[in-house]
Amino acid sequence: MNIIKLLNSRSKYFLILITVLGLISSLWNLGLLYLINNAIIQKNIILFPGHDWVVFVVMLVASFVVMRYFQSYTMKLTNEVIYEYSIAIVEKVRFASFADVEKMGKEKVYTAVKYARDVGVFPQMFVQIFNSAIVVLCCLVYMFIISPVAALISVCLIGILFIFFFRRNKQIEKDFFKLRMLEEAYFSNLEDLMVGYKEIKMSIRRSNNIYEKFLLKNRKEAKDLNTQTAVKYIHNDLIAYYSWFVGIGIILYILPGLIGMRQDQITSFVISTLYIISPVAALTASISKFTQLKTAFDCLVDFDKDLNWEEAHKVEVDHNYNSSAFDTLKLEEVTYEYLLDTTRQKTFEFGPINLEIKNNEIVFIAGSNGSGKSTFINLLAGLYTPKSGNIYMNGNPVTKENYPYFRNQFAAIFAGGYIFTDNYNDFVLEDNKELVDRFIDKMKLTDKISIISEKGVIDRKLSKGQQKRVAMIYALMENKQVFIFDEWAAEQDPSFRIFFYRELLPELKREGKTVIAVTHDDEFYSCADRVVKFDYGKIKYN
Repeated sequence: MNIIKLLNSRSKYFLILITVLGLISSLWNLGLLYLINNAIIQKNIILFPGHDWVVFVVMLVASFVVMRYFQSYTMKLTNEVIYEYSIAIVEKVRFASFADVEKMGKEKVYTAVKYARDVGVFPQMFVQIFNSAIVVLCCLVYMFIISPVAALISVCLIGILFIFFFRRNKQIEKDFFKLRMLEEAYFSNLEDLMVGYKEIKMSIRRSNNIYEKFLLKNRKEAKDLNTQTAVKYIHNDLIAYYSWFVGIGIILYILPGLIGMRQDQITSFVISTLYIISPVAALTASISKFTQLKTAFDCLVDFDKDLNWEEAHKVEVDHNYNSSAFDTLKLEEVTYEYLLDTTRQKTFEFGPINLEIKNNEIVFIAGSNGSGKSTFINLLAGLYTPKSGNIYMNGNPVTKENYPYFRNQFAAIFAGGYIFTDNYNDFVLEDNKELVDRFIDKMKLTDKISIISEKGVIDRKLSKGQQKRVAMIYALMENKQVFIFDEWAAEQDPSFRIFFYRELLPELKREGKTVIAVTHDDEFYSCADRVVKFDYGKIKYN
C-alpha cells in the first residue's frame, strides 16, 4: 500500500519502531496475563518468586513509557500525513492543465481535501491495529499453553467472526462509494447556490428546487445512508462482543465435561478470553475503518487521474523570465477540439489557425458567440495546449517545459475575471502610492475605492464594471509587455468605454505594449491596427 511507503518516507525509523513496539507489547501482555493468572490461582511466578508486585510495577512503568512515546510519535506522524496529502492536492491543482481543472470541477477538489484528512488518521490506526494484533497473538499463545483444544476453538471463533465481518463489509463498501458521490454532488450544488446567489434569489421556483430537489434531497440521502451504515456497524460490534460471552459460556459449561479441563485451567482461560475481547473488537472494527480508508484512497487516485498532472512540469524559480523583450507571437497550423467525456465524440473543432502578432500591435478579436474566440484566447494565453500545430514566442517554440514562462509574459483580464481577496502579486501599494493613485485616477475610481492596508489589496466590494477597472489597475501594475483583454469593456458605461478604446489602448501602444482584445464593439474597430474575425472555429478574415 502506498501509505506504508509514505509513512516510511516521513520517518525512516517507522518500521523499526513498530517492530520494537510489537516486541515490548508482546512481553507486556504475556507477562501481565501470566501475573494475573498466577495471582488468582495463588501460585508464585518462576522468576523472582515472592516479588510479583515488583515485576508488575517494572513492567507497568516500562509499558507506560513506551506507549506514551509511541502515542506522541504517531500523533506527529498523523499530522505529517494530513499535511502531506493536503499540500499534494493543492500542488497538483496548481501544476495541472487549465483544461483538466476546468473539466474536473471544484467539487472534486473539495471532496479530495476532505478525504485527505481521512487518509491522515492511518498512522494512528495502523499502530492501534498492530498493537491489538500483538495482544491477540499473545493471548492465543497463552491459551494454547493452557489448553490446546480450547485454544483451537477460540481460533475458530475468531476466524468465523472475521469471515462474517468481511462479507458484511462488502455491502458497506458500496454504501461508502454512494456517500462519496453524494458528497461531490453536494459541493457542486452548494457552489451553484453561492456563485449564482443573485439568480437564485430572483426565482421562487429556482430557490425551492435547488433547496428541496437537490441540497435537501442530497443531505437526506446522505443522512439515511450514514445511519444505515452506522446501524450495520453497531450490529457488527454487538455480534462480535456477545460472541465472546458465548465462548465464555462454552468454556464454563461445555468444555469441562467435554475435554476434562481443570478448575485452574478454566479460570486462566476465562481471564484470557476476557482479556482478548477488546483487542479482537478493535481488529474487527478496523475492517470498517479500512473500508473508509479505501474509499478515501480511491477518491485521491481518481483525483490524480482526472487531473492528469505531471510532477516534471513544476515551475522552477527563474528571476529572469521577464528579461527578454517581446517581438512576435505566432500560431502555426494550431488546432484544438472539445470531446464528450463519455463517448469521446467531438463537439467543437477549432482551427487550423495561422496567425502572427507583432510587437506594439493592437489586435481586436471578433466573432459571434460560439465562433471560437474564447478557445483562441485560452490557446494564445497558454491555458490550453494545441491538439496539433505549434505556437512560437519570439521565434522559439512553446513547449510543455516552458509553458509556465510563456503564460507569464501576459497580463490578462478574462471575461468574468476574479478579484483575489489577498495580495498574491506582492504589490506594495503603500510604497508605490504615487503610481497606484495615478492608476486609480486613470480608472476614475478615486472616490469609489479604499485600500485595505493590512492585506495590501483594493477593496473588491464594487460593481462588476468597477471590479474590472480594479483588475485593470492590477494588470497595469504588473507592467508586462503583452496585454490580453477578454470583453473588458462589456460592463463599462458608454463614457468609460470610449475612454478604454480612444485613450487607454493608444496610451499602452505609445508605451510599446502589445494589446490583444476580444470585443463586440464594432464601432471602435478603427482603434485597432487590425481585426481578426472568427467564425465556426476558423479565421474568417485577418
